[in-house]
Formats: sequence, C-alpha cells, structure tokens
Amino acid sequence: HFYNTKASQLRLKENEYVILKNTDGEVVDRLVFQEGELKRIKYPIIESSFFGDIKPRNTEQFLAFHMLQDKNSQIKLLTGKFGTGKSFSMIAQAINFLERGVFNKIVYIRNNINVSDCLELGALPGTVQDKLLPYMMPLADHLGSQEILEDFLLTGAIEPIHLGFLRGRDLRDSLIYCTEAQNLSVAHMQLLIGRVAEGSELWLDGDIKQTDRRVFEKSSGIGAVIEKLSGNKHFAYVHLTKNERSEVAALADLLD
Repeated sequence: HFYNTKASQLRLKENEYVILKNTDGEVVDRLVFQEGELKRIKYPIIESSFFGDIKPRNTEQFLAFHMLQDKNSQIKLLTGKFGTGKSFSMIAQAINFLERGVFNKIVYIRNNINVSDCLELGALPGTVQDKLLPYMMPLADHLGSQEILEDFLLTGAIEPIHLGFLRGRDLRDSLIYCTEAQNLSVAHMQLLIGRVAEGSELWLDGDIKQTDRRVFEKSSGIGAVIEKLSGNKHFAYVHLTKNERSEVAALADLLD
C-alpha cells in the first residue's frame, strides 16, 4: 500500500508532487515531498478582494496554486501552452500577496521580444514606462483594464523594469514576476535569479512552444533552471496542459 511505503524508497526530489488515482483514474489524493516526508496538500483557493475567490479547475492548477502559496520555495516556474492559466494564476496570487502585505511591490519583467516573423513597429515615443506599456497589456487584461494597471503603476505597487536595465538591481521584499520566460537565455535567467534579495521571490511563466527566436532554443533559461535546480529546496515547478480559456482557443492546437 502506498501510504505504508517509506518516502525514502520513492526516490522523490524536494518539492516534487505526487498524484494518487484509483483504478477508475479518479484523483484521490495530492501530496508534496518536502524535508524528507510526503505532506498532504490542502485544497488551495486564491482569495482576493480584487479578483474574488478563485478555485483550481483541474489537478495541475491545484498543484500550481499550492506552489504559489508555499513559502518553502522562492523560485517558482509555471509552464504550459496558451490558455492553461499560467499568467492569470500568478497575477491573481501576486495581487493577493500585495493586498496582504507579504510583498511591498510586484516587479514586472518581460523580455521585449516581438512575435517571430512580425515586423518591428520602430521606436516608440514617451518615457521608459510608456515604451514598456504595450508589453504589459496581458497584465492589464487580467487586471481588467489599462486604467486599473495605470493606477497600480502610479502608486508604485507594480514596477516594470526593462530586462536590459536589471543588472545591479537589489530587489528586496518584492515579488519579481517574469512572464514569457521562454524568451530568456541562460544568461538572462542567471541575471534574474541574482536580483532576488532578502524577502523576495522570483516567479516565472512561459511556453516553450511560443519561443520567438532561435537563440532561446539553443540557450534556454527555462530549460536550464529545470535541469539544474530540480530537487533544490528553493525551486518548485508545475507544468500545465489543459486549456481553460475557451473551446474556441483550444482549436489553435488543431493547426499543428
């Protein structure tokens, strides 16, 4: 019987999840291996006065919600195809932590890479923040509008930083959120991890399928952290597979 098996016999890595199913394929238990033992996971809900209560829609989201709320790891990675809830889950939980004072601010980082085979718009007018705004619109979508996003920016609750300006920064008591992380090289990933100071965490999401330049296929930051950090107590990783956006969005997979 599984529950009578010693954790040491299972050869699990730190922060590795275990899903138990019955003979009908129904999930009956979810556990995480930490500090030499398997721990049962309580049902995770993302609570926020901004978003309301958000419940996981599938088993993988269940594990993702737990990972985001778990203080045992400080580098958290969510991967998966479009529509699986990577960014929404991270943003909703990040706002919850912001409201509760767990972090002083959300630092938003994205490598400003356009979609492959799409012409550049050229130089954009305005301040650095104005130039970064088009790359922050997915964040605005999840928050509800550009106006709401601009309110967060105005108060400093969300601070966008250009990846190229990140070197030398000492980010304390911050939730460092990097989206579209498939467009990061190993050197970029090292730079990001090196900014995590006392009281901060680094959250990453990405979809390897949507890598927009060959350089990131040859030198994949996501691939490096999975390979080198799996089993490290400070790192946790969940891969999402089920499209929860809409039945129409799921049709995109049929074009492969």
